[in-house]
Amino acid sequence: MTDKRLLPSSLFIGNIPQYSSEKDESYPHIQQPSILYNYKNGHSSSEHAGAQFNILYDEGEDNDEQTSGCLFELTPPTTIPIQRVSSEDDFNFYGKRKRAKFIGPYLFGDVIGQGSYAKVKECLDRRNLCRRAVKIMQRRRLRKTPHGEKMAATEIRLLKKLNHPNVIKLYDFIRNDEKQKLYLFIDLCVVSLQEMLDSDEHQRQTKAFPIWQAHRYFVQLIDGIEYLHSKFIIHNDIKPGNLLITIEHQLKITDFGTAEQLDMFSIDDTISRSQGTPAFQCPEIANGEDTYSGFSIDLWSCGVTLYNLVTGTLPFEADNIYLLFQTIGKGVYTIPDDTEPHLTSLLHGLLHIDKRQRFSVEQVKQHEWFRRRPPRTFDFLPFPQLALNRFQTCTMQDYLIELHRTSTLSNDNNHIEEEAIKISNNPVAFFNSPYDNQQMNRQPNGRTALNCSCSRTLSGDNIPSIKSRSRHSPKICVLS
Repeated sequence: MTDKRLLPSSLFIGNIPQYSSEKDESYPHIQQPSILYNYKNGHSSSEHAGAQFNILYDEGEDNDEQTSGCLFELTPPTTIPIQRVSSEDDFNFYGKRKRAKFIGPYLFGDVIGQGSYAKVKECLDRRNLCRRAVKIMQRRRLRKTPHGEKMAATEIRLLKKLNHPNVIKLYDFIRNDEKQKLYLFIDLCVVSLQEMLDSDEHQRQTKAFPIWQAHRYFVQLIDGIEYLHSKFIIHNDIKPGNLLITIEHQLKITDFGTAEQLDMFSIDDTISRSQGTPAFQCPEIANGEDTYSGFSIDLWSCGVTLYNLVTGTLPFEADNIYLLFQTIGKGVYTIPDDTEPHLTSLLHGLLHIDKRQRFSVEQVKQHEWFRRRPPRTFDFLPFPQLALNRFQTCTMQDYLIELHRTSTLSNDNNHIEEEAIKISNNPVAFFNSPYDNQQMNRQPNGRTALNCSCSRTLSGDNIPSIKSRSRHSPKICVLS
């Protein structure tokens, strides 16, 4: 009788293996999930990949029924087994699920930006389904940054007073004393002008904006600067990196950490310090003068920014900051010959070495190049694609899917993290008061409020109560 050895022709569950008359003693390792099947009693079980297939059988009385009493055995290697998956089970084929996290009324998304002491995430306001950005500051990192806590307090103090289409808007402020974190909920912007200049995706000989596009952004910048100066606020650090663009191409002035607000009874705009970026500093600062004109500093920085947008370079460059300040102090720069005459005139007015002859906001708005909109061309500098996923424009999708998945299950809330919040009326108190979870907060009407699980926002809306999983509670600050 011939040596009957069984070798499966298919390794999928339910397929019946076939006989092979080959006398090879070694059998190949199975590279796919295989099955243990006993034809006599119909019992089967699933094993993992990489198993050795050993076949045992006994000869039945009827040789024609060669499948009688056949037993297929698997000798599993020492690897992780693969479990049988049912279509009714909740199984994720794409790795670890993202955990939906709520702080107050906001569902958090992925990180879209990061700095030295803060990072920015996308978030969704569940009250109105508006997409926002949340700037998360860690107090530990603020302390390591020179003047970090002071800059953060200044930014919060100024932003809660500002409301203009071309200035970043602060909607809510939440502090978590347990984790020593600050949450600033602001307008969602997709890119900065500096990122657009540095992008390698556009096929251009020079990394500069077309004239019509630079004009569009510069007009919005001047409108925002005019509003800030009307509020006696000097930004002190105007540059493309601090000018953010929304998806609708609306410019937003941001980063008010180095800003300074004049006293409303001041006779002029004189200030005695400036902490802006060196390449955008004016000649009076580079020459070491004791006092400066605050409004003139911002207009000079606007001129350097406009020069950078239309040429792709800076008017003053050097190998080190000492040589850079020497170049700026002399006020010598060159404008490309092919620049439009009206634009050249505006640049000369903004970058005048004498602050008394430098253009003011009113002079800029009356200038011919500012009032006349350049004709639009097909040349356009687009937004750079996201680094991780060029087709992903919203980072909230995975978290919304996870939130929907958990809401459809009866008792599965392990992937939703919510934090209770406590009413507080002093946002800046985070920087100068110790943490006291039992401290009662005094309300404007003279009443006291204990720890509670509802939040009050700029609009005064109440949020449904939120259950807390931690012993401590973060605090939300009412911005008035």
